Amino acid sequence: MRLFHTVSALALGGALVLSQPPAAAAPRYAYKVVPLAGQGSYATAINAFGQMAGRLTPSSGGEHGFRYSRGVLSDLGTLPGDADSIAWSINKRGQVVGRSFGLGRPSRAFLYSDEVMRDIGTLPGGSEAVAFDINDRGDIVGDSTLQQHFAFAFLYRNGIMRNLGAFPGTDRSTAKAINNRGQVTGSSGVGPAQGPNGNQTHVFLWEHGVMRDLGTLGGLNSMGEDINELGEVTGSSTRAGGDGDDKQWRGFVWSFGRMRDIGAPPDGTTVDLNTLVDPAQGWVVTLAYDINDVGQVAGEACNVAFTICGAVRLDPLPGGWLGLGVRAPAP
Repeated sequence: MRLFHTVSALALGGALVLSQPPAAAAPRYAYKVVPLAGQGSYATAINAFGQMAGRLTPSSGGEHGFRYSRGVLSDLGTLPGDADSIAWSINKRGQVVGRSFGLGRPSRAFLYSDEVMRDIGTLPGGSEAVAFDINDRGDIVGDSTLQQHFAFAFLYRNGIMRNLGAFPGTDRSTAKAINNRGQVTGSSGVGPAQGPNGNQTHVFLWEHGVMRDLGTLGGLNSMGEDINELGEVTGSSTRAGGDGDDKQWRGFVWSFGRMRDIGAPPDGTTVDLNTLVDPAQGWVVTLAYDINDVGQVAGEACNVAFTICGAVRLDPLPGGWLGLGVRAPAP
């Protein structure tokens, strides 16, 4: 389960949306960069215990999913016959999910548990699948490709993969995150792929068998990316008139029936993580994918020459920036 922080931290491209700290009391640096893997790697997820998942480049080439736990980086390998894999999520039990694939081979959703990678299958009649998230109960969500190469969101629970469907009149959906209450978010088409307004998507909230359209920030499109235990959803949406311009996409938080643009929050500021890292450490943070409840961040950083880029964990420093609302993790 990917958690977004209780102070509405949305990690996008090395920036976090956070409450602004008191200027007079804030130390200059708040994070220590902890390198995890070498060139071509990045971290995609981190759980409450600091265990992480992501992608690394093995010596044989290609890409493999990894799990980082208690100082040990483990190459998860692939499912039989595949060349590549990537890990997208890790829960508190250290279980990892993602996709395994290869040239000319279908993508397969996997669960890595008890040191074994297992194919969890597809929806009935499906040809491919990818798993994006797993909660602490072991429920998995993702999407599986069915007819005409369109994918549908699924929930995998107790060995059974269930099609979560899509909005009426459409033929595609994907599930990106699930919380421990079983609430799911992702996106669904809002009409056929063909036509003048084809390929539009809206964020959804699925619970108790019902898929609810959460709308947009005024544009035609929105996508759900994460959900917390309160049922609050984060993602991105276009604004009115901005669907043809990538610069018009904005991050949002949906809470208590209302979608709020957090591109320029009235009670916070967007902070470049690199202003919170001592440059003497020699790293430039380029991606921030996930943040846990003690403020540790999973992502990617490069050396100052940008000749080496790899997976990192950012650990809050003791007595660090109070605006983060976090404490330093246990050693």
